Amino acid sequence: MAFVIFQKPWSLILGALLFALAHCSIDYRYRPVNAPDSFEQFFQDQVRISKSLPVRPNNEEKLIRFAPRTKYAILAIHGYGASPAGVELTATHIANKLQANTYMMRLPGHGIDDPEAHGRVTAQDYLQMTETAFQMMHLLGDRIIIVGSSTGGLLGTWLAAKYPDQVDALILGSPFYDWASSSAVIMKVPGRSCILDVAMPEYRDASWQDPRKHPDYDSYWLLRQRYDALLNLEDLRDYIVSGDTFQKVKAPVLLVYYYKNEQEQDDVASVAAMRDAFAIMGQNKGSLEAPIADANHIIFSAYVRTDKKAILGAVDRFLSDLQMRDH
Repeated sequence: MAFVIFQKPWSLILGALLFALAHCSIDYRYRPVNAPDSFEQFFQDQVRISKSLPVRPNNEEKLIRFAPRTKYAILAIHGYGASPAGVELTATHIANKLQANTYMMRLPGHGIDDPEAHGRVTAQDYLQMTETAFQMMHLLGDRIIIVGSSTGGLLGTWLAAKYPDQVDALILGSPFYDWASSSAVIMKVPGRSCILDVAMPEYRDASWQDPRKHPDYDSYWLLRQRYDALLNLEDLRDYIVSGDTFQKVKAPVLLVYYYKNEQEQDDVASVAAMRDAFAIMGQNKGSLEAPIADANHIIFSAYVRTDKKAILGAVDRFLSDLQMRDH
C-alpha cells in the first residue's frame, strides 16, 4: 500500500520542480455551527446527509448508546479512504468494555464511490467536521476518549492537543504522522502539484492484493482515488505535526502499530514518526506503547486480518489502568 512510485521521466519532474512555487501551510479557524440540542438529532442529521449522497450500505455514521449519558463517551475517527468500518471493531470493543456511548463519525468525502468528491475534501474540511463532532461529544458523556486509526489518529491527536483539558484518553492505531515511503518526499517539496501532474497518473489503485484481507474490504474503502487528493492529506498532516502538537497532549496515550522487524512493519505510516511522537506523549501517566508483530497498517478493523487478540489485549490493559486511576 505504499503511496508513491514514480512513473514518468525525471526530466519532466525536474522541470516541474524548477517551475514550482513554494508550498505554504494552510490557514484554519473553526466555524461554529448551529448544533442541535440533542446528540440524537445531530446523529440523525448526519445520517440523513449520508443517505442523500448516497453513502454505500453500512458506510454511514454509527452510534452505540447505553444511556442518555455515560461516564465515558467515545469519538471514533476512521482513516483516509476508509469509512467507520476502519475503526468499528475496536471502538465497539471499547464501548462494550466501558459501557460507553460511542459515536463513529464519517469523514467528509468518504463512504461513497466518488473519487472526485473525495478529492475535493480539503484539510480544512477534515478539521472542521472533526471538531464539530468533538463539540457534540459532551452530550454523550462526562469523559471523552478518542479512538483514531491512521488519519483518524492524526486528527485525534490534534483534538487532544487543542483541547487538553477535555480529552481523557487517546487510543491510536497506526497514526499517520508521516509517510513511510521515502518517495513521498514529492508531497513536501515546492511545486509538488506540478511534480505530481507529470510524475503520476490521474488516479491511483488503493486496493490490496493481499490474500489475508477480509473479503468484504472492498465494500468499506474507496479503491480508486485521485492522486492529487494526497496533497490535501499532506496539508492536513503538515498542519497538525508542525509545532508543539505532541507536547500539548496531556491525556494518557495508547499507541498500537504494526512492527515485527525493520523489514516487516507498517509501509504506509512511518513507524519512526510514531515512535518519535510517543517519546513525547508517552510521558503522560498511563500511556502504553504496543507494537504488534502480526498486523498491518489498518489495525483496528475487522476487514483486515491482524492479530486481534494482541491488539484488543493491549486495549484492555490500557483501559483497565485508566479505570483504576479514575476510581
